[in-house]
Amino acid sequence: FTFNGNEVERVQSYKYLGFEFHATKALTHGVSKLVSAANKAMHAMNRRCAFLHISDPKHRCKLFDSLVLPILSYASEVWAVDKEVGKSAEQLHRQFLKHVLGVRGNTASLIVLAEFGRYPLCFHWWQQILRYHNRINNLSADERLIQCAFVEGMHDKAYRFWSHGVQKWLQAQSAALNIEDEICVSTVIDNAKALYRQAFHHHSVGRYQQMLQLQHQDYVLAPYLSTLKNFKSRRLVSRFRCGCHGLHVDTGRLKPVGQNVDREQ
Repeated sequence: FTFNGNEVERVQSYKYLGFEFHATKALTHGVSKLVSAANKAMHAMNRRCAFLHISDPKHRCKLFDSLVLPILSYASEVWAVDKEVGKSAEQLHRQFLKHVLGVRGNTASLIVLAEFGRYPLCFHWWQQILRYHNRINNLSADERLIQCAFVEGMHDKAYRFWSHGVQKWLQAQSAALNIEDEICVSTVIDNAKALYRQAFHHHSVGRYQQMLQLQHQDYVLAPYLSTLKNFKSRRLVSRFRCGCHGLHVDTGRLKPVGQNVDREQ
């Protein structure tokens, strides 16, 4: 391939505007680089919090949203349309929350998110995507090339076009909206979160759900995370609430059972 008489160098990967593309791999490659950078920022933040004796979960979540989340959300307006691409970023978010609670890595993620009253990162990404959609939609066709690509994508029936991915997500959220119109981002995201909470209440997290109903607790930060200042005491409560305690009902399922052992025992 030549340009202006010069042969263009072929490389396996290329970073464009801070996002790394690969010759054969999908957008997952670029997201993995973002996750790697975010992981370094998260560990640096944790070390600084330990040095300054900052253990309050609410404050640490705010620090995560300020220092780590922007890295995980870089260019999410483009790549987060495919939920499979952002799985590693979601995993890092849950890893951070489990570390703050002091629970094991195999603790149910739905329960961990509910303890903090937090949602998966995809809701933040879709908020960015819909805002980006509105900005593109308000451009004139003669002003930007991206507007021409956006209009062409809306009339192309190929599944992988960005605009069709947005339309499919809106339909999944029961939002009867035309992608060519202005989208009220706050209303759509609030409705999506309401559907998530509804699904959570019907999910099989039996004992944990019963505990929340007994405490009449909404989907917000659990009060004990702010009132208990001692980390060890807070960790004990977190492990018991999340089903990650030292009782045999929890630890027994992690131990291998021989074929000749009566499982009922």
